[in-house]
Amino acid sequence: MHSLKTKKVCIIDLDIGQRISDLLMGLESRIISNVVDVLTNRCKLNSALIKDKNNDLYLLLPAAIDKRPRHVKSEEMRRLLIKMRNEFDYIIIDYPTGIGEGFESALKGADKAIVIIKPDTFSIRWSDAIIVALQKQFNIASQLLLINQLKPDLVEKGIMLDIDAIKEIFPVEVIGLIPWDFDLYMESLAYGLPVVKRKNLNLSIIDNFNRIARRLLDEDIPIDLSIDLGIKKSR
Repeated sequence: MHSLKTKKVCIIDLDIGQRISDLLMGLESRIISNVVDVLTNRCKLNSALIKDKNNDLYLLLPAAIDKRPRHVKSEEMRRLLIKMRNEFDYIIIDYPTGIGEGFESALKGADKAIVIIKPDTFSIRWSDAIIVALQKQFNIASQLLLINQLKPDLVEKGIMLDIDAIKEIFPVEVIGLIPWDFDLYMESLAYGLPVVKRKNLNLSIIDNFNRIARRLLDEDIPIDLSIDLGIKKSR
């Protein structure tokens, strides 16, 4: 756990026009400049970076929220990431949904991609297109799968795909399972605190997010349904 706290991390929000990372981190009132300002040389990088309230090693480069959002160009992102690589241990880029210019820009210079998938037919089909594009169009061989919004009761009933079924479809390493919890999502927006800093949460939820983070640090922590979701593994 100590290794998680000593890594310097920057989150770049590239969801231009629809930013939400600042709300989830409780930093919306601190924004003065944004990623577009940096890319267009209206301000220096350090002027736009915002430190997390709980850890000075975690920083956010927020998205612009213009009514007519400007697309971030791939070459602009490449130059920015070159500047940032020596300063941060990890740079996490939150890109907008879809395969387009924003998707390409987010991948420029990326070492690996985390594909977030919901265990339903629509998301499975769309994620398959994303993974194919990552492999063939962008040559990103290192891919990870994060399964989001799992409902344990629907998994048990066979209505929602379980991890074994998803693994058969996608030959990609699964780094975590996140159960669907609407209250948790709404409270995260309201409080602007990371899950691991929420004192009123069940410890198993906090432990689950910590396990995902540790897998990102290449720790060998197997996926375990009984721990990650609290359900028995389906046959």
